[in-house]
Amino acid sequence: MFCTKCGKKNEDGAAFCSGCGERLMAAPASQVSNNAANIGMPQMQPASASYQPMGAACDAKYILPQTPNRECAIYVYQDRVEFYGKFMYLRDKDFYKANTDRDYALTNEFIGIGPLAMRSWKKTLTFVVMATVMEIIKSIVDWCSDMAEKADKVTSLVGHRTEMPEWPGYIVNIIAFACLVYAIVLFFSKKKVIEISFLSKRICIPQDSITYDEMQRLNYEIKGGH
Repeated sequence: MFCTKCGKKNEDGAAFCSGCGERLMAAPASQVSNNAANIGMPQMQPASASYQPMGAACDAKYILPQTPNRECAIYVYQDRVEFYGKFMYLRDKDFYKANTDRDYALTNEFIGIGPLAMRSWKKTLTFVVMATVMEIIKSIVDWCSDMAEKADKVTSLVGHRTEMPEWPGYIVNIIAFACLVYAIVLFFSKKKVIEISFLSKRICIPQDSITYDEMQRLNYEIKGGH
């Protein structure tokens, strides 16, 4: 069986195209359910107490399946969009990995979809602060070394030596330098994602995990085909 949209060859009786997610015409409802189980579609279960049970995969009007390069599958229904796998949230101008492998949003809250490239300002600032703290600790270690040296001059008069080991200062310097280098790398690098925006949440997937045509089709289907 060949897909009428992208031309990819699929197994006989398949419900959806394995290439573009298009619903295939020649598949009865019972066969669709069996195919959904065979290709490993996620079980439709509520994600929280307030989350209504998800519909059957065969009711989805469009599916963007998981692939080796895309760890998040997206199911578009008439009233909602469901996400399965690995994805991120965009909150307070920074990215956060989802602590769940499933979520959903309502289609009537859909704002838009598009590419986004952002620096992780909070992580950059975190490592700059860590480098600063390490330098402060290094200053304290140096001060202790000076005090130990002065004490050594006094105690040497009575035959005792007081010496401060040098390794703590070396370790602190290495940690401070590593934090500063990592902060610079974060500052000049940008995370590139595809942002799928809803009024209630902003969900992101890696930019290289979805093609331009898939993004346009996803946008079209979530908007309701208009």
